[in-house]
Amino acid sequence: MKRFIKVEKRNHVAVVRMNQSMLNRLNSEVMYELQETMNELQHDASVGSIVFMGEYYKMNGDHRTTSFLREETGRLYQPIHAVAARAIFQRISCSSKQTIALLTNFTFGGGYELVLACDVRIAEEPVQLKLTNGMTVSAQEACNMGKVQHVVQKGKGLEYSLALNALEKEA
Repeated sequence: MKRFIKVEKRNHVAVVRMNQSMLNRLNSEVMYELQETMNELQHDASVGSIVFMGEYYKMNGDHRTTSFLREETGRLYQPIHAVAARAIFQRISCSSKQTIALLTNFTFGGGYELVLACDVRIAEEPVQLKLTNGMTVSAQEACNMGKVQHVVQKGKGLEYSLALNALEKEA
C-alpha cells in the first residue's frame, strides 16, 4: 500500500494523484512510490494514458531535487535524490503510454520538471508556474510560451484529460 500516491483507473486512463502533505513535495519517499507506480503502469495493458496530478494544492519539488554550488570547492553538488528524480522523469518522458500532467495550482521545482517530462500539459486557471529561470507565469502565459498546451477552467482539467484520451483512441 502506497502512502503518498493513489492510482485510480478510468477507461484506460490511470490517474496518479501525488500527495505528501499539503505541500505535495516530491521527496525521496514520493519519488520511490512514483517509480514503483510507473513500473506497474508500464506493464498494465489496460492502461493507455497516465495523468499525473497533485492531490491538494501544489505540485512542487523538495529542495533536495535541485543542484547546489558548494562554497568551499566551487563544484556543483547534486544529491543522489536529484539523480534518481531525473531517472524517473526520463522514464516518464520515454514511456510507451501517453503521459499527461494536470496542473491544478502553483507548480515549481521538481513538480515543474515532472510536468516537462509529460507528453501533454494541461493547466487549470488560475494556475501559476515557476519556470526553471525563476520567472513566475500564469497558465495562459505558460501556454503562450509553449510550456503547457491547454488551459482549462478550474475543476475541468481531469474531465479534459479523459476526453483527450478518448479522442486519441478514436483517431
